[in-house]
Amino acid sequence: AEAADLVTIESSFEPEGGFTPDGTWTATFTITPKDGAIAQHAPLGEDSWPTVLPRADKDMLWLEPVTVENLKSGAVKVVLTGESFAVDEPRPIPVGGLFQLQIGDQWVRTEATVLGTWAEGAATPATPDPAETAEAAIIPAGGSAIVDDATCDTMRGVEDEGEQGILFTLGMLGFAFLGGLILNIMPCVLPVLTLKIYGLVEQKTDSTKDRITEGLAYTAGIVASFLALAGVLVGLQAATGMQAGWGFMMQNPTYVGILGMIVFAFGLSMLGVFEIPVVGGNAASQAGYKEGVTGYFFTGVFAVLLATPCSAPFLGPAMGFAFSQPPAMLMVFMVMVGLGLASPFLLIAFVPAFYKIMPQPGPWMDTFKQLMGFTLLATAVWLVYVLAGQVSQDALLGYIAFSVFVGLAAWLFGHFGGLAATLGRQAAAFGVAILVIVVGGYLFVDVPMFLGTSDEGLVAKKDVEDDEHGIPWKILTEERSAQLLARYRDGETDNEFAGHAVFIDFTADWCLSCKVNEKTFIDTPVVEDAIRDLDVVAIQGDWTRRDDMIGSWLSCFETAGVPFYMVLPKDPSKPAIVIGETITSTEDIVKALRQANGEAGS
Repeated sequence: AEAADLVTIESSFEPEGGFTPDGTWTATFTITPKDGAIAQHAPLGEDSWPTVLPRADKDMLWLEPVTVENLKSGAVKVVLTGESFAVDEPRPIPVGGLFQLQIGDQWVRTEATVLGTWAEGAATPATPDPAETAEAAIIPAGGSAIVDDATCDTMRGVEDEGEQGILFTLGMLGFAFLGGLILNIMPCVLPVLTLKIYGLVEQKTDSTKDRITEGLAYTAGIVASFLALAGVLVGLQAATGMQAGWGFMMQNPTYVGILGMIVFAFGLSMLGVFEIPVVGGNAASQAGYKEGVTGYFFTGVFAVLLATPCSAPFLGPAMGFAFSQPPAMLMVFMVMVGLGLASPFLLIAFVPAFYKIMPQPGPWMDTFKQLMGFTLLATAVWLVYVLAGQVSQDALLGYIAFSVFVGLAAWLFGHFGGLAATLGRQAAAFGVAILVIVVGGYLFVDVPMFLGTSDEGLVAKKDVEDDEHGIPWKILTEERSAQLLARYRDGETDNEFAGHAVFIDFTADWCLSCKVNEKTFIDTPVVEDAIRDLDVVAIQGDWTRRDDMIGSWLSCFETAGVPFYMVLPKDPSKPAIVIGETITSTEDIVKALRQANGEAGS
């Protein structure tokens, strides 16, 4: 059997910054048998060739002894360490080796490498042998996987655009407002939208003054959240220089995990498992409890938490421009998005006539509220799906087990500390509920995995096998990014993309707009046939986890996040064809593919 049919291989390279002159590096490979089999490495000292035959650039890297370990999961972990020497022209270098493992009764031999890059400013005088340098290189010399300014201008076919005028900035601010307005109908925000509709019906008997106050509270929660988000972005970019864009928090499993439990708890509350009491209220006031100003403020906060994974028409270019501006201007753009998101409900708050279309409050609201609880539970399931691409399978199962403890804690609080209970009884029930959550977290939550300090068991996405069914997607790796960029830096090069147009889908598991576009317009027979007939290479840039390489592509095309679609023409002397973040028909894609392939009349 082929090795690919029996094992999967995950790899990583340290340090994150890349090779440094006279520095050390580590390449780690985890080889996991498929179908739950157990792998064993060859015994040390055996006459046959060893478990690992290391391979690396022989002039610049010196390999330390190899470390091999059998893991409890049945996988084998191999660690290669080495020292990097001075180079004249830093270039990515593959390091890895040939591996031999025993799975059941058969020996499996396979090869794996990981691409190590050089840290910025690592060039030092050296005189490598040109012939050996060419032999070792997999991608073109000088081929960085990051999109630099010069390559970006060439790829986009633009000259230096210089300063943008005030009218352009005002136009982008208008786009930000429209993008925020359209977010109200995006799938991410629909669960919160239903909560807000419930609140509007509940407000039917309120005075005009109260409705205005509640509308302003909802708006304040949204705007305050967007300002806090802008502050975090500015701080991260200043402290780490990271490529951050719209929805960047969803790349963090800690954020996704906490948000998932909050949504799950909200869903249980809507289903009547527990109610959130007003602190300091007496039993009589609790029995007639309404959401109130504080509740509307936090509904606005909740709306922002769920809105940020979604991108909307107009929002991509507006925020792409905003992220290139000074911090104060970014803050202004975030406020405009927030005002756009809040504007329909702010309008309703100030125009009493809109309340005439709202139904009268009544017993039906309890049924509606419970139905809305299921929309929140569905959102929690989606967040679990997002986590499946960010943490290991064991960590995900532990998270699901932890949710049982959260549900039990909610029930305990609702059963023993309900709205009619005394403040002391509520405090005691709350304390017990917190204790249950802490115990569940201690037993089941893989904290290092969620904090990003461990990648044990993470499964990297693989290319889709070309079996004549579906689009044969390839994953945008650093090597492929460098090869694509080399076409614009150096002209056509001899690699897997030579002579092909390239369709790139920048996507993420947490992006519901991406999934809708993929199901509706991309993964369709029409587009699949066009890709195969035109011999186009289809690539997915996965931004589910933080990836500065993909961030550099998005930044180049002045978009703040995903989805984003583009086609690189077969002729690398021609600029990229941008489809953008919005697809309205399969013909949008097919037309761009034909144009990229040089077909007349496209």
